[in-house]
Amino acid sequence: MRNRSVMSASRLVAEADRVREIVGLNQRAEVLIPKTERGQRALVFLVTQSRQLLGLRRRLMEAALVELLWQYQDFVEGSDTGYVVRQLIADIGTRG
Repeated sequence: MRNRSVMSASRLVAEADRVREIVGLNQRAEVLIPKTERGQRALVFLVTQSRQLLGLRRRLMEAALVELLWQYQDFVEGSDTGYVVRQLIADIGTRG
């Protein structure tokens, strides 16, 4: 029985692509920011946000890879071993 709260690998990749698009928009907006003090504060915000989004994108892609590996393990094992592993990780994560 699969845990329905886990996103599919294709959905994770799609979310990562959306994040990449937002980072691209931020980078294009950086060019348009005026050189005033207020503009420089906005630039710092955009750069910080872009870094955070790139970290999020990396985590989404890692999660997609892990999901694919678990699906492969389920296929090879002929059981739902990946589900058991996901549940254990979720249980450990909620305790920390």
